[in-house]
Amino acid sequence: MSHRPPASGQASSASTSWLSTAAAASQRATPPPPAARSISSTCRRSRKRFLLAKLLSLAAAAADLPRAETLFLAAAAGYSSTSSSPPTLANLLLRTAAASRAPPHRLVALFSLLVSRHRFPPNAFSFSTLLAALADAGAAAVPHGRVLHARALACGLALSSAHVLTSLLDLWVNGFYATV
Repeated sequence: MSHRPPASGQASSASTSWLSTAAAASQRATPPPPAARSISSTCRRSRKRFLLAKLLSLAAAAADLPRAETLFLAAAAGYSSTSSSPPTLANLLLRTAAASRAPPHRLVALFSLLVSRHRFPPNAFSFSTLLAALADAGAAAVPHGRVLHARALACGLALSSAHVLTSLLDLWVNGFYATV
């Protein structure tokens, strides 16, 4: 029995049919449903926020304010101009600023920037962190303490949160005794 090579027309038709079958199969493959894409995208964003929160937490522990600001801005860039930045990340940035012994005017300016530009809704943790930092600064922080006290009153947190109330008392007592 002799093996003859197939005629050139037969080989090309076999490879052509295989290629056309593969092409047809790839065209028939449907993309994942929108819900699956949305879940995948949400998981990635959630992981990114988690990692940024961990990095911000490390920056807060090291009192590294420049690095914390950079991380916060990277996280805030992922949010639309109509949505607010996550309170957890903003509170970590405020905690970093307080731990870094930033001057009182810098703390209030950072807080104002977060509220105005990043639409950060301040909460009890925000106020108690900043007020405690201002209390440690002594008499120089009294004018800035007034600003934060008024803001806490406007938000309804000055009297409804025990942590904020304690921080306010601490601020005013330390500010009073520092001037005497």
